[in-house]
Amino acid sequence: MYILLNILAILCLLAPVVLGLRGLYLFLFKKGKRIKGLKVIFASFILVIFLPLMFALFLADPMSRFEAKSLGFDSYDDKELSQSFGIEDSEYWKSNKERLLEERRIAEEKDRIAWEKEKAVREKEKAVREKEKAVREKERVAVARKRIAEENRLAALRDTGMWIISNFVDDFGEKTSNRYIGNRDIHGKFSNSATTNSSLIVNFLISLDSKDNPEVRIMLDEYGRSRVKASYTYPDSYTLKAKRTATGELLTVRGTNNSDRITFRGKASEQICKILSHDDEVKFFIVENTDSLKSSYNFKIANSSFFKNAYRILKTGE
Repeated sequence: MYILLNILAILCLLAPVVLGLRGLYLFLFKKGKRIKGLKVIFASFILVIFLPLMFALFLADPMSRFEAKSLGFDSYDDKELSQSFGIEDSEYWKSNKERLLEERRIAEEKDRIAWEKEKAVREKEKAVREKEKAVREKERVAVARKRIAEENRLAALRDTGMWIISNFVDDFGEKTSNRYIGNRDIHGKFSNSATTNSSLIVNFLISLDSKDNPEVRIMLDEYGRSRVKASYTYPDSYTLKAKRTATGELLTVRGTNNSDRITFRGKASEQICKILSHDDEVKFFIVENTDSLKSSYNFKIANSSFFKNAYRILKTGE
């Protein structure tokens, strides 16, 4: 049977060759049959393609089964299985098949268990790494938040709001190491015998004396351009009243103008700085201490926030 199948396979392979040669003969030597020769040649090419395919589909499997049976194996698959163990002897295979398969099953089971253990270890290590990553991320976020909070805190400490830290200059216009606190945009009204509720611009100049005590000076610009002045020989006296809107706290102090600013000394300056340090609205009233033709000045600081920062920087530099 096996020999017959082999003969049939050889015939399947030779048939297209014989047919092709026949067509070539007709095409070359039979002038009246050239077209037929071309058809035969074409048919031989078709057979070259399809006969091996038909052989593989219908004859290869029976031949393989027959070969396996002839070698003493139960089937072609049985023969393939034995070869997977490296065994060609069918008798040895039959007598040891169950044992070998069981050994393979046990080995595969051990490999599976080892793989599952390794997988579990990898998953555990992955979980540990993920947990460590989450911890690191949490720590990073905490550090970032702490850093931002510290930056905000320092920024808040450095924020002086409407108050400006500046340096005095010498005769050459160069900055000295002595500093003072100024301000932005304080407007008010003033009245005297010639006008009522005219525009006023107010500028604070707060510095430190030789003992690091505050010294407050206030410059008043009538109509926003005309500085209130006095002489050194005949200084003018002024009374300043301040009131915290939130609490009603009142302050009354005296100052002297012997140039172009009203100067408050000693305890008066400390009290003015104190009332500005509450971060709320403070109203001011300044009146000239004369018997007649008094000038009065009204203004307010809507929000004295950050004066404490400015005063701290003035005293400590930080």
